Amino acid sequence: MKKHNIVFILSIFSLFLCICGCKTTPQDTKVNPLELLDNKSQFYFRIPTSVDPVLVEKMLKSNVASLTDNDAKLIVSRLNTIYVGYTRRKKSAEYQISTECNFPKAAVSKVFSKKNGFHTESLSLKSNSGQTLYEIYSNNNLDISFPTQSIACLGRSIQDMITEYNRIENQYPQENFPSISAEMFEYLNYDSQEDDAKVVFWATNPYSFLTLLTGAQLNLALSYVRGSFICDPKLDKQYIMSFEFEFKDERVVRAAKSALMLAFGLADSTVTMTSPTNISISGIKISKEQIYKIFALSR
Repeated sequence: MKKHNIVFILSIFSLFLCICGCKTTPQDTKVNPLELLDNKSQFYFRIPTSVDPVLVEKMLKSNVASLTDNDAKLIVSRLNTIYVGYTRRKKSAEYQISTECNFPKAAVSKVFSKKNGFHTESLSLKSNSGQTLYEIYSNNNLDISFPTQSIACLGRSIQDMITEYNRIENQYPQENFPSISAEMFEYLNYDSQEDDAKVVFWATNPYSFLTLLTGAQLNLALSYVRGSFICDPKLDKQYIMSFEFEFKDERVVRAAKSALMLAFGLADSTVTMTSPTNISISGIKISKEQIYKIFALSR
């Protein structure tokens, strides 16, 4: 499917969204979108669109090169909190996304149609009411499904995401879905209105994450890196980040602390040792372009 056709489709979709009213999140949703991500990604993010809508717009435009700024803004305006599982490969990037949204059913079926170049596949799953059909809309650049008006799933392993949604919705026993760890879930999960002010992340592949972020090869025997960032209120092109580094061996912590201070340039940051194997660093100032590079969005 040609990119200009995708742009036309998304433009029409944006128009439907404008006509159908303001963004809301239904209160009767049983399923947390974060529950639909599996444990096969390298990096995980919780991104409230209110923190940095430009970051989310760039994610859209990275997949549809000719998508206009206005269309991207309109689509993002219908999203609330986005949960992203992301894997960066040498020549490609792989997303798994589940998000809170408000996409009217009429707009979905009208826009993601055969006429507009989408192939529709129905996934029939057992439910408490008998069988439930879930639609998956696909073309060369996009696989997306709306298991409910308030949740959208797209990207890798979309059938598995829908199957897990159906299981939770119908309160069936846990089966074989490779869920993220309970610790990661608790850390990434939306908790309160205060969470709207920051992006939260967890890197299960900390070496790759730090290399992408700093350009330095930091082999620090890490279990994970996690943290958060906000937009710098004093400088629009900059984030202020906080990190937590968990090490596998306390004997490397002192040397690792020195290496991190050198890599990040931590003159104005606060470094705290919270346990023999854990260091927290706050107040790190990093340009937005460095974060965009992690997502391969610098264009």
